[in-house]
Amino acid sequence: MNTSRIWKRSILIVIILVFTGCASTGSIHTITPVNAKLADYKTVLLCITSQLPESSGETIQLGSMITDKLHDKGLFEKVLIASGCSGCRADLRLNAKILEAKEVGSRVVNVALTDMNTGANIGSFEAEGKSSSGGATSQVIERAAEQIVGFLGKNM
Repeated sequence: MNTSRIWKRSILIVIILVFTGCASTGSIHTITPVNAKLADYKTVLLCITSQLPESSGETIQLGSMITDKLHDKGLFEKVLIASGCSGCRADLRLNAKILEAKEVGSRVVNVALTDMNTGANIGSFEAEGKSSSGGATSQVIERAAEQIVGFLGKNM
């Protein structure tokens, strides 16, 4: 095999590894199907927590990313975050709890939706953010936020 052919194959392999090795994805697992039309809710209150030690940065990041993505999609008139809004009135409460990572480069977030007027649970699901290369936590959290907002959008 000549040197030129070896270089071409090596470059091709590197390109393939770059594009497949850094892929970030996510998934949704419905626990309780949403039993209300989310478009009827105008204001959502985000309550972000974590069971992981020393993860306050992750909770702040997840709350910020969900808020930004909800604003970008225009799904609700107002998006409030519980930590900065004591005594806020909202129609819908979104409790998101970051659970233990299933593996390196993965975060699972348990989400429960509650009608704030009746106190009824109107749905729950788990969103997983993944990075196939064990990527940065910020990438994994962003994938989870995308999954959460995508799920909400599908249930409008």
